[in-house]
Amino acid sequence: RQHFTVGRCAEARFDYVGFHLEQTTDGIMVTQNQYVESVSNYEMQPSRRSQKLDKLNPEENKAFRALVGKLNWAAQGCRPDFAFSVVHFSTKFQNATVNDMLSLMKCIKKLKESSSEVFIPKLTSPPDDWSIMVFSDAAHANLTNNTISTSGYIVFLVDKQHHSIP
Repeated sequence: RQHFTVGRCAEARFDYVGFHLEQTTDGIMVTQNQYVESVSNYEMQPSRRSQKLDKLNPEENKAFRALVGKLNWAAQGCRPDFAFSVVHFSTKFQNATVNDMLSLMKCIKKLKESSSEVFIPKLTSPPDDWSIMVFSDAAHANLTNNTISTSGYIVFLVDKQHHSIP
């Protein structure tokens, strides 16, 4: 802060780029509930909804990409349960249809129906006692008409008491 202009400083409890962070003696709680609530779903006319196989027009495609971006921000933050949906919808950018938009709108609605909190516990053992644990999964040819494969992984720091941080 001595060398750079800082707009605001906060401790223990604050909001930052769609995240709400709260530090306690046990760790840090991270939520995006306010961000998710602020995401506006796309409004599509009933007559357009019936044209399920039609490609999205430029305005609709722009809205589609924006919604996928918002879903991505939530999935990367506190909603990893939507990570595959982000990948799935991202593969549709070039040829998204009305049906794809309807599916995305349904996904956004589902996102907003439940909240999620990520608790990052305080690691209590010295860093020399920490270990790295990795979980992964993959599927062959499960995207884009069964032509693209996908995988995912999560890496944890784990202390001797089995507290972990993604």
